[in-house]
Amino acid sequence: MSMRHDASALLVRTLAVFIILIVATQVTTWWVVHALSRDFDARATRHLSGDVARVRERIKAIERDLDSSADRLKARITSQSADRAALFRILRDEVHARPGRGARVLTPTADPIAWWGEDLPFTTFRRYQFDVTNLYIVSQRQAGELRIETFARIPNEGAVMRRFHGSDAWIVWMKFHGGFLPPEASKRRYLIDRQMESALWLDVLRRSRA
Repeated sequence: MSMRHDASALLVRTLAVFIILIVATQVTTWWVVHALSRDFDARATRHLSGDVARVRERIKAIERDLDSSADRLKARITSQSADRAALFRILRDEVHARPGRGARVLTPTADPIAWWGEDLPFTTFRRYQFDVTNLYIVSQRQAGELRIETFARIPNEGAVMRRFHGSDAWIVWMKFHGGFLPPEASKRRYLIDRQMESALWLDVLRRSRA
């Protein structure tokens, strides 16, 4: 009877140790997975914050360049009595070697009378404008009754967006918009800039942990 009791006690102790080992293994696995998940999220957040800061600076650099271009055009147009043909030449000199750039001169009724380079499919001024596939950044100056606009057309879809984040293992998709895109849980949204009634937002989809 005693031997049978000892065997049963040994079996119970063995099962208890086995169960403890299983629980400990599961807890350790959960802790490692949880720690790796937190580390991934933290690294992703730091990386995306750095990427967004670089995008914001690139946008600001484009704006500074457009503002300088508009200032030069204003100076040239106001310093001479330019006829319409001369306006075309002035605009050509400013933007002809700048891919993705355009400039135009408009009357007080928003009718273009001279233009060069890219087309801007809007007549109302906003710093940031959008069509289906492009972002337009616009600068404006007034030269007497004439309105001078310089602008950059930035493709806003597909692989061309890599000009803003390069070869990035963390970002798989990004898109600029004016705040009109419905938010999605899988994407992060950042405000890049806001100027009066015009806002520029960026939605980013990061890679998954898998």
